Amino acid sequence: MLAARLFPPAQLGVNSVAISTMMLLGGVAQLNMTYALLRFVPVAARVARRLVVAGYLVGGAAALAGAVFALGADLWAEELVDAAGHLPLLVFFVVATPLWSIFVIQDFVLTGMRRAALVPVENLVFSVLKIALLLLAAAVAVPGGIALSWVLSVALIVIGVNGWLLARGLPRFGADAADRALPITIGGIARFVRADYAGAVFWQTALFGLPVLVLGRLGAEQAAVYGIVWTIAQALYTVSSSMGQSMVAHSSAADPSAVEAARRAMVRRVFTWSRPRPWCWPSPRTACCRSSACSTPGRAASRWCCWRSRRCPTW
Repeated sequence: MLAARLFPPAQLGVNSVAISTMMLLGGVAQLNMTYALLRFVPVAARVARRLVVAGYLVGGAAALAGAVFALGADLWAEELVDAAGHLPLLVFFVVATPLWSIFVIQDFVLTGMRRAALVPVENLVFSVLKIALLLLAAAVAVPGGIALSWVLSVALIVIGVNGWLLARGLPRFGADAADRALPITIGGIARFVRADYAGAVFWQTALFGLPVLVLGRLGAEQAAVYGIVWTIAQALYTVSSSMGQSMVAHSSAADPSAVEAARRAMVRRVFTWSRPRPWCWPSPRTACCRSSACSTPGRAASRWCCWRSRRCPTW
């Protein structure tokens, strides 16, 4: 919302698509190591740090996916090339994609360590950093300031969190969890990842793949409008995702017979928290349609934005 008031609609649209595409590539390229670590870290004990480092190495390979996307952007995202240029686009995706992969993986590691309470604190610091860097980018008129604020914020959080994780958090967790240790094999990890990876790819595509299609079909300004609505909807997706993460982490070392009961309880909670939200979420008519990205009368995407929010109460 803040970016919509600080930057022109076309810049907002291009930057939003670059960020969502980077998130898609980072999520797909890390081969679902998020849930693999969430499943096995609770029972890894003293090998937890080695397991996490291996997961980070897989996530770091997302740089290759970012490079492939940027090098072929003339074919599937020409608007991004026109706005940023080939070299800046390549640098952005090669640097930002692995950083985002590690950023996402570390949240799952924290949850697997039963330190999920640190995740919202981390995300709060991340948000504050983004806002500060966004204001700075707007003040100095950096065209790619929105995407740049994301990358710098992610880098700072990754360095800070993993400095603590690798130096103190994981070694201490390994010592405390020694009584819950179970044997972990590469084959076991591969079977778990293989069973869940297809669903994870579709999940990531549904979340992060659509903005680039909107950019290609409707243009940068309409992509800006969609990006704002997409950001609001993404907050709802995280409810079920976070509850699923908690269930996996707490069921990893439990009796297998208790897993099904935990799944049913999680589904009930998801419906309890998610079902009322579309009816009581702050209206995009007030939050989105008054932004600079949606303010032009007659714009098709703006009309869709407001139509989408008709049944939502305004505050």
